[in-house]
Amino acid sequence: MNYRFVSLILFISLFEAHFSNAQSDSTEASKLSDLSVFWILSEDYHKAIVLLDSAIQYDSLNVHAYANRASAYDGLGLVDMALADANKSIALDSLNANLYYNRGLIYKNALRYSEAVEDFEKAIDLDEWHILATLKLAYYHYQVIGNNKEAIKVIEHYLFHGTSGKKEEAELLGLYGFLKLDKGDFTGAVMEFDLSIHIDSTRADAYYNRGLAHYNLKNLDKAIADHSKAIALEPEHFDAYYNRALAYSAQRKFDLAVNDYTKDLQLNGPKANTFNNRGRCYMVQGNYERAMNDFNLALEIEPDRAITIHNIGVLYLRQEQFDKGCEFLRKAKELGYSDQQLVNNYCQ
Repeated sequence: MNYRFVSLILFISLFEAHFSNAQSDSTEASKLSDLSVFWILSEDYHKAIVLLDSAIQYDSLNVHAYANRASAYDGLGLVDMALADANKSIALDSLNANLYYNRGLIYKNALRYSEAVEDFEKAIDLDEWHILATLKLAYYHYQVIGNNKEAIKVIEHYLFHGTSGKKEEAELLGLYGFLKLDKGDFTGAVMEFDLSIHIDSTRADAYYNRGLAHYNLKNLDKAIADHSKAIALEPEHFDAYYNRALAYSAQRKFDLAVNDYTKDLQLNGPKANTFNNRGRCYMVQGNYERAMNDFNLALEIEPDRAITIHNIGVLYLRQEQFDKGCEFLRKAKELGYSDQQLVNNYCQ
């Protein structure tokens, strides 16, 4: 018998068995890692970690298991353990942009912004179409350090080659539109909101912000339509009723404006500017008692609100109580608000 031949056959058989077991272990690890995602999204991080511990026992080189366990540890606030797993995943696959993005999220949640920025930038270096890293980096510059120009630069770097239709791009374009709105580029803002809505027509904030841009462009019908759409998508939108009321007032549709100001008060509680504006609507309608009541409510919140004091002066003038009216107009002027022509006509 050829013993060398038998030994070779035995070695090959053992190797095949080991290789088969390794494949089986890797498959089982991947299954457990995939199952853990459900529990992470459900915020049951402990169950996710149990699955991922088992996955890593099956396959100690499973990149996704370490990355997912890092997310689970992060959800529990265990930053050091999360970073250890995130670092392990990157060591196993150092060219994977998603792994740097995931570690960046851990740093961000721990308020370690400089390290988060480095990881988001690394993710973008590896994948210039990494929309999530781009969003986080743009929001960092806008929200954390207040550098709108740098936020715009990040966004424009992504948009240089156009868009791919990812839903997350709707948020990026919405942020771009908001930054243009903030610097007074209302036409440019409308264009970005148009693109955002084209990608995802379910985002109430895009309609709301486009409504603000249209209002500033004096496109009142379009502003009202956009605020109405925002309200349809989000019936308790924090500011859409107030801004639709402004547009209705500009169209002298005071009944509709009053309804929206009232809804704003119901949703957001007492606000001086809402009481003031609703009071002005009542005044123009000739409902002087309700107007005065709203102006007084505004002054209870902001006693030195010059525009409201001015409006009270106008209310008295409308009732031909000129001395009282002029008294309030002069006080408003002392506080920084004046309609000099009105003063000249009635208070000389």
